[in-house]
Amino acid sequence: MSPPLPVPDPVPAPSLRRATAKARWRRWWHILAKAWRGAVHLEDTPHRIALGSACGLACTYLPILGQMLVGMTIARLLRANVFASLPWTWITNPFTTVPIWYGCYRLGLWITPGRWADVSFERLRAMIDQASSKGWRDGIGSIYTVLRDVYVPMFAGAVVLGGISALIGYVLIRSMVVRLQARRERRRTSWRAGMPT
Repeated sequence: MSPPLPVPDPVPAPSLRRATAKARWRRWWHILAKAWRGAVHLEDTPHRIALGSACGLACTYLPILGQMLVGMTIARLLRANVFASLPWTWITNPFTTVPIWYGCYRLGLWITPGRWADVSFERLRAMIDQASSKGWRDGIGSIYTVLRDVYVPMFAGAVVLGGISALIGYVLIRSMVVRLQARRERRRTSWRAGMPT
């Protein structure tokens, strides 16, 4: 009679919540990557595409609602490609808003003169949650505190970070679009040359 086979230890099942959050994050990243790739592949001049993208990058860190509309308006005023500005404003999304705005706040504290309250990351998140959970009448006091101590340096940091991102983005995106359009034109030329007459 053979000895009984050893029973393997049960493997803990992966957390469904963690797996769902990971799948949601991957899906969101895939949508963003597809949109950014679509902006670079637009049919327009490299300057207009890069300038539209720079408008979106300049507005993406602003701590306001409607960053997309602001980016589109600036792109329209500068006669840039309006569609190229859209996906870059999606960098700040529900997953990244609080860390990005806290980084803008810390940068704003560093570059703006004055005596602003140094708010920790946890305190800032609690202030935002507290202001958003209250009604508009009850939240006016806490909103004023957020505006006075947090919003001014955060806005200043967002403008500086957006300006730097826009300048770097313009140069990189323009060179990328020039290369992509040259490669596309080479393919069209070779395709036309191979067509029977």
